[in-house]
Amino acid sequence: MSNNATPANRTLYAPQRHDEIMSAARRAGRVEVNGLAEQLNVTPKTIRRGLAALERLGKIRRVHGGALPVVETGPEPSLLDRLGRHSEAKECIAARAVLELPSRGRSACTGSPAYTKSRYSSPTTDWMTRPAAHSTLPEWR
Repeated sequence: MSNNATPANRTLYAPQRHDEIMSAARRAGRVEVNGLAEQLNVTPKTIRRGLAALERLGKIRRVHGGALPVVETGPEPSLLDRLGRHSEAKECIAARAVLELPSRGRSACTGSPAYTKSRYSSPTTDWMTRPAAHSTLPEWR
């Protein structure tokens, strides 16, 4: 949205309003229904309909009285890509985490921390049960 409010004699089409709403949301990190209605010279109901349409498109997330822009992220890295990241910290966390499991407890962990944790399991049990005592645990720095 430009720095100037929309003139009273100029009515924007819905796609134009949506562009203005998105521009304001990205710039300010949030938008408010009443403020947008005043700036765009439309009713709050018109703004709410626009916010609903933008939310359906995944561009904003509505909150009470306004909306927040959705931050677009890239695809999540694969498990193989994540395994090498922060490996020292994962080793330490995994070694300590398995000691916290009850003797026949179950874990709902998935992903690279769970894979790392599996390396600390007892050879006679699967990684979801408490392993035998370990003589060496990695130290967190």
